[in-house]
Amino acid sequence: MPQLGLAQVASYIAIPKISRVHNGLEALFMWQEYRGSRDEDKRVALKTNLLEYNRDDLEALVGVAERMAAFGPPKGLLPAPSS
Repeated sequence: MPQLGLAQVASYIAIPKISRVHNGLEALFMWQEYRGSRDEDKRVALKTNLLEYNRDDLEALVGVAERMAAFGPPKGLLPAPSS
């Protein structure tokens, strides 16, 4: 795994993505365009794309966290259970 960003890890473990927004920079430009637009149809389309992008991020975060939790805690980092 060359990168350890959320998108790369989610892709590596096959968490599907539905958004057509490629990255956070593109999302930022879309947000700025949304804020500055007076065309209601364009605003609806931009908002829909941004919400899909955010949903993808949340689903990726939950999916990666669940898969990481399945590995259990690293040995040696937690104190031994007391008797």
